[in-house]
Amino acid sequence: MKVRYSFLFLSLAIVSALPTPAQTTGQFYLEKQVFSHGEPVFLYFRIPNQSPFSIASNNTEQPMCSGVAIKVSSDSSAPSASCPFLPDSLCVMNGQSADSLSGPQQQTKIIRFLLNYQHKINQPGEYWVDADKRERVGDALVSTHAKLRFHIDPKTPRYSAEKLQVWINRLKSPDIDSRLEAARVLASVAQPEFEDTLLQFAHDPDFLRYAPLAFHRLHTQRSLVALANMVRNSPIGSTESLEAAHYLAEDGGKYWFPVLRGAANQRPDVGYLLYAAEAGGDSIIAELQSLAPGPDHHLEAVEALGWTASRQAIPILLDQLEHTDSITSDRADESLRTLTHRIPAADSGNQDQHARYLQWSNWWQREGRNAVIFKPDDCGIERPL
Repeated sequence: MKVRYSFLFLSLAIVSALPTPAQTTGQFYLEKQVFSHGEPVFLYFRIPNQSPFSIASNNTEQPMCSGVAIKVSSDSSAPSASCPFLPDSLCVMNGQSADSLSGPQQQTKIIRFLLNYQHKINQPGEYWVDADKRERVGDALVSTHAKLRFHIDPKTPRYSAEKLQVWINRLKSPDIDSRLEAARVLASVAQPEFEDTLLQFAHDPDFLRYAPLAFHRLHTQRSLVALANMVRNSPIGSTESLEAAHYLAEDGGKYWFPVLRGAANQRPDVGYLLYAAEAGGDSIIAELQSLAPGPDHHLEAVEALGWTASRQAIPILLDQLEHTDSITSDRADESLRTLTHRIPAADSGNQDQHARYLQWSNWWQREGRNAVIFKPDDCGIERPL
């Protein structure tokens, strides 16, 4: 009990230590600091009426679309190494209002962001939230920042299905924003007690966007089959098909490789080849090697080599570094970075392709036998060669 109280004091001290301007522009906060395993975790942002920030609308599903950057990590010194599920560049607004928590008569606006949605916080332990809001007001760039801490307590029981029932009830709300938030929460925490409900997301036009994440988080045999069916049956190249392929490669491995390879045969240019490479690993190296020097889809093949988590891919990519096409050479360099979490020397951008090749090849001869090879979803800091 003493540990929990001292932890609470420290977290609140971090909030109260924010400079005064941050209080007038806006304030990030957590309602509490200790959560149960499987509990929805919300980050709140309070915007006072005198704030220069726009309060007309905010996208709570994709905070980066509203100028809010959120990183979550179990490492307090390196929040940038966290693993968000959706890239900041995606920014698909979906057309819905996300302003569902405050009315027009309120002096202070409060919005909230579901941290479980885009970050992996499913394991007990300590987490840090690094949140930043930036917005250009006239000629000035206004910003506020906070670093907060919360704890998933392994000693408390898992968050119960009974407590999540309120979100199940909200799936039938007449308000579209309320329904979408409920679907987002249920997909993010995905308790097996609600498997039947979550599997129906694939057949509901409102909730379809959350179906791949729900199936991924469920990670049952039925949900993996449902992911495969989304890859097979959704329009090729659609958002839900590509997201399902991403999770299927991560969850199913080589078992689902034929499904992903079939999609890649239809559209190798939109991402399926990457997911097939992730699932296939060593078994797809020969095929990618045959595509790499060819006129069709060679760039996709070079990029896909970086998704194989295969040591066999590195000599092939080293050869591609000296390709006469600079775009191919740059793509090979990116793939090597994905596989190794290494980067050339800082001045390599001013060097020719051969000089960059020498850096990589010398490193490979020196350390390649014992170098750690990474999967595409592995997070970490890149180190110089």
